[in-house]
Amino acid sequence: MTSVPPSLQTLKERGQLILPDKTPNFRRVASYLIHVRGIDPEIVSFMMHEKKLYQQDKNDNCVFVGYDENQTPNVRSTIYINTKLMSS
Repeated sequence: MTSVPPSLQTLKERGQLILPDKTPNFRRVASYLIHVRGIDPEIVSFMMHEKKLYQQDKNDNCVFVGYDENQTPNVRSTIYINTKLMSS
């Protein structure tokens, strides 16, 4: 059996996967990933279009979503966005 990082939640281990609510736009997450983390804008845009990346509603965290072969979300990883890095 392979180990799964503690920040990941899977259907097999914890039952039904619950995804956090999304914000109406994902500007803060896009800005953070592109300008702070140096990820190519095309990759960020592609991931958002594929619904594999979005911005969490309540606290603007970055949420990555993985899907199974039936396109059902089965893995989620939530990453805190350090806004202090964005303002410098």
